[in-house]
Amino acid sequence: MITYLIVHCADTPDTEDLRATDIHDMHLGFGWDGAGYHHIICRDGQIEPGRPFYWQGAHAYGQNENSLGICLIGRQKFTPAQMNSLSRLLHQLKCRYPDAEIVGHRDVQNTSKTCPNFDVRSWWTGENLLSGRKACVSASVTGLYETPPKHMQTAPALDTELLSGEEVVLSGKTTDNGFVHITSLHDGYQGWVKLADLAKQPKPFTANAKICQPFAVLTASPDVKSACLQQLPFGAAVMITGPAERGFVPVMGLGSDGREQAGFIPQTHIQSYNQQRNEDWAGWAEKFIGAPYKWGGRSAAGLDCSALVQLSLAASQYSLPRDTGPQLQHLKKQARVSGARYDSPDDFRTVDFGRGDLIYWDGHVAICVNEKDIIHANAFHHCVIVEPHETAVSRIAASFGPSIAHIRKNVIRQILSA
Repeated sequence: MITYLIVHCADTPDTEDLRATDIHDMHLGFGWDGAGYHHIICRDGQIEPGRPFYWQGAHAYGQNENSLGICLIGRQKFTPAQMNSLSRLLHQLKCRYPDAEIVGHRDVQNTSKTCPNFDVRSWWTGENLLSGRKACVSASVTGLYETPPKHMQTAPALDTELLSGEEVVLSGKTTDNGFVHITSLHDGYQGWVKLADLAKQPKPFTANAKICQPFAVLTASPDVKSACLQQLPFGAAVMITGPAERGFVPVMGLGSDGREQAGFIPQTHIQSYNQQRNEDWAGWAEKFIGAPYKWGGRSAAGLDCSALVQLSLAASQYSLPRDTGPQLQHLKKQARVSGARYDSPDDFRTVDFGRGDLIYWDGHVAICVNEKDIIHANAFHHCVIVEPHETAVSRIAASFGPSIAHIRKNVIRQILSA
């Protein structure tokens, strides 16, 4: 039984960039059976394997049988990349060994050594996301599930997706294969996500803008020929860090490793929070034309009807719940609060539709493009498409029943501004 996750340092000069093979050779020289640690974290942050978990370590006398050993290359001045990798590795190990205590070598052995030369317990107190703390999504897009996927099994149906930079609160519940239960601060959605796709929010990072194209490329410099650092989806949160140059805006985002990542986004692909509101949410939705339909999806790589509406309204700086039912209930509730009125006509053939109006069915939603056409993500065409509402309404009714609400754009604006 693993009761300790023990952090060590190699006690090698901080200027020496050693690898796991060097530690392995060193320990062979001691007469040991190779590297005594289970993980070695190099100066560049790379985590290299030592002994497999099933093989007892040789790193803490008297505690080897009930511990895993992690070694930082160096002596005192560990790199930010190393400390970030240590945090992410320990979070993953805590999913597998939730009762294990995280300590330094000096904490579990009567020794004169000060290894790893910092107070691991107090450091972990500040790092531990599993104690009900906030975190940010570091992956470009990550899936959220009502039931956590099981190891080596097909994942259950996707509930929704979270986008880079969105904040969540961790409940502390984990699975041994690295999923954690969270609440999204964006829309209150709860479920299970990969812990590896979350990270502690870097202190200098405060989102002040969002991506406003289906995908935007974060480049290393303000040049289209520059290296691509990351692809960010529509709605991903970033921080603008300076004035535009040569048509690019300098930003800070979150890299997939959880650390802040500086780069440049084309100026036309980003929308600052203090920018004048563009209330043509039908126009935002039109950017997704041709995107594949994906149940639970929330990006141009694949999305469903309610995600298209939520993302489009969010780009116009209006907040709506994630799913069609809660969206309509929210609009109804706010209509009563604000005194606005929404329509529930018996015969949609007589309705005068306008751009930006929403049409709801029991389980589906579409945005009016004009008086004749709607745009929606749907499983009939398997994509986001614009089509005549007369054609769509009769077809959709066969699956979802008759339309149950028509909410005009000016009413939506009035409701959501209340």
